[in-house]
Amino acid sequence: MLNNKYYRLYYSIVNTAQKANRKKGQGIYYENHHILPKSLGGSNHKSNLVLLTPKEHFVCHHLLTKFVIGENKSKMLFAFWNLANSCGKFRPNQKIYSKTYAVLKERVAALVSELNKGRKVEVTESTKEKIRQTKLGDKNPNYGKPAHNRGQKRPGVGGRPKGTKWSDETRKKMSEIRSQPGYYDHLSSPDRAEKIRQKHLGKTGSAKDKYWYNNGERETYQFTCPEGYVKGRLPKSLEAKRGMLWYNNGIDNKQYKEGQELEGYVRGRIKTKQ
Repeated sequence: MLNNKYYRLYYSIVNTAQKANRKKGQGIYYENHHILPKSLGGSNHKSNLVLLTPKEHFVCHHLLTKFVIGENKSKMLFAFWNLANSCGKFRPNQKIYSKTYAVLKERVAALVSELNKGRKVEVTESTKEKIRQTKLGDKNPNYGKPAHNRGQKRPGVGGRPKGTKWSDETRKKMSEIRSQPGYYDHLSSPDRAEKIRQKHLGKTGSAKDKYWYNNGERETYQFTCPEGYVKGRLPKSLEAKRGMLWYNNGIDNKQYKEGQELEGYVRGRIKTKQ
């Protein structure tokens, strides 16, 4: 411990309270305080206890964080943090200033981060099973409820607004990443396939009772037939594909009409998947 001004102020408050010979139940609310905190080796002996007002108790715990050093300082910070969080909830007449709270919060956050550095919390299979059991059947808040957006048209792929277009730079980056050897290997993993199969056993697919409808110009995939539409899809036209040739830049393949290919592309295809 440091014998600084905070140390002297702390014992000034404690000594004044001891000399006042305070007692509970005399119309004034007091709280028990360990002069030497139990986490620092203090006991519950009468000589180590003093009655303080809520304000004095708060101030003393604040002072303890300023003269206790080493590993014990973190204990005092956590003790003060717990006391600070009781303000307003259990101590309606006691407030903590925003600056004090902010400094304390930052110090506690840094301590927690340091204590958890490199720490790996492993969840046992029995714990996982207990968590799973609490969400089965009617214990699940969404049990028996239809999806809130069932039958509604949704935005574009990945939730992007309809009409969103990737920039050429983004497309190039995505193409280079996906063209790396082994990028798609995980898709052919038997373990992955079995895990997906087990996950969907006995489940009803989200597309059940959905059908394609068209009005001669547009087509839609819905649960109910919109007005003016008939069941079925439009015949696909290959008109846009006519005259398209394959080109590559050594990394990926693309189709262009002759004379419209990008710089760096040559005729022909390359094998992109290993």
